[in-house]
Amino acid sequence: MLNQLHIKNAVLIEEADIAFHEGLNILSGETGAGKTILIDSILFLLGARPNKDFIRAGASAAYVEGVLSVGGASNREALATMGFEPDEEGGLFISRTLNDQGRSVCRVNGHSVSVGMLREAASLLIDIHGQREHQSLLNPATHMRLLDQFCDVGADKAELADTLGKYREIIRSIKSIEGGGRDRVSRLEILRFQYDELTEANVQPDEEEALGKRKAVLASAGRLAVNAKKALQILNGDDDAAAPAIAVCAGLLGEAGAIDAQCADLAGQLAEIQDLLADLIKDLSRYTENLRDDPEALEEIEERLDLIYRLKKKYGPDIPAHLERVKTELDILSGAEAELKRLNGEKKKLAAAMLSISDRISQKRKDKGLRIQNDIEEALKFLGMPHARFEVQIERRNEFTAEGFDRVEFMISPNLGETLKPLAKTASGGEMSRVMLAIKSVIAGADSIETFIFDEIDTGVSGRTAQQVAEKLRVISKKQQILCITHLPQIAAMADSHYLIEKRTEDNKTRTFVTELDRGGQIGELARLIGGVEITGATLKAAEEMKEMAE
Repeated sequence: MLNQLHIKNAVLIEEADIAFHEGLNILSGETGAGKTILIDSILFLLGARPNKDFIRAGASAAYVEGVLSVGGASNREALATMGFEPDEEGGLFISRTLNDQGRSVCRVNGHSVSVGMLREAASLLIDIHGQREHQSLLNPATHMRLLDQFCDVGADKAELADTLGKYREIIRSIKSIEGGGRDRVSRLEILRFQYDELTEANVQPDEEEALGKRKAVLASAGRLAVNAKKALQILNGDDDAAAPAIAVCAGLLGEAGAIDAQCADLAGQLAEIQDLLADLIKDLSRYTENLRDDPEALEEIEERLDLIYRLKKKYGPDIPAHLERVKTELDILSGAEAELKRLNGEKKKLAAAMLSISDRISQKRKDKGLRIQNDIEEALKFLGMPHARFEVQIERRNEFTAEGFDRVEFMISPNLGETLKPLAKTASGGEMSRVMLAIKSVIAGADSIETFIFDEIDTGVSGRTAQQVAEKLRVISKKQQILCITHLPQIAAMADSHYLIEKRTEDNKTRTFVTELDRGGQIGELARLIGGVEITGATLKAAEEMKEMAE
């Protein structure tokens, strides 16, 4: 729902702040007052291309911002997939600037977005119907969406989408195998050679690192032996070595311990050191005895490392992982015929499943389509089109999509004797307005769009039909927010909220102002719509009666 609209420097609007409400929001004013500017500003906010005169004369930029509340869970989810997260209360802040160089900047919740992204997000929330704007209801893709919301086929379509995804994956696998041919034989030879080479090499994980460490030890065996023997000599070589010296110290402190307990503790610590040192001397002795030059072992390690280097250069840094990949591909290609047979069998099962699901979806659409078209025909009769025929046309296509195999389009014959035509080809503006209104009154409960804007909805209607149009607008406004520009008092009288758009000239400047009317103001504006320029007591009384009847 559109809650707030702020416009600055757009054509004749210098600055305007408008708070819209739930229900039916009526906008009226004299011809040329600027009602079109207001609609153009909303269109601009929603991603439409502005005309070159959109920026107010003398200003460097035009700016429009809107605060919307997103109520439907499906719309919140759809916006989230686009990267637009409404706040905790469902609020969405949209702004757009156009400078005098023709550059446009769009933001959603403070983040810059492209015009295309803005347009896609806005199309979920607001639908504008006017003589000039493209309408979602003229797009057959929208017809499918609306029909499916009536049919409760969400679970069926989710199952179909999952099945279709598996089917397409199977097709890709089949093409991969069938497309191999001679290339597959060549690939098998290459894989077998790689497998034999890598299996014979038997390179183990972390083997290269272990060999590198062993090589470093063998290459430095002489220096390591000198250091180890010197350390052993220092620890246990003669009476001045560390071990004998510690033994003497332990004895001295042991004797002193008979007198002073503190010395006894120190003697105990030295005894532990003696034990540790004895173990160390044994280990060092063994290390020294085992340490020797081994040119043959060093040469074997270097040869092994050289083999690993060459294999890494050919197959990449992780040789064991590459061998696993080779094994997997070999298994697949070697069993290609068996795999192809299995895949074709799976393909047949999935195709049958898709057909069954699509049949189920199609039948639900046909059943519900009959009810919808009857309801819309009744609505058209109520709106002064007694001979109109409406049809939900469902045709079968030759391919599956995530929507099934149906093609759905709304068809209309506005007058007696005319053939059914696509909704987009409906002739007159007045007929189109009533057709759109009839459809929207029937589908309002299923349409996830939360705000409808009607510009020139009263084109070509008057009298009793105008009253019927007003009543239909009122019905829709119980479920969705409506903004409606009108010249007809019958429609204006139904307003939950009423806004006067007027043009004033001050200080040699012409400006458009938008004012929300209280009840008295609404009566006065209704009187103007009824009686024209001169408002008499009779027109005021008629306006008040009309408002009371509407209420």
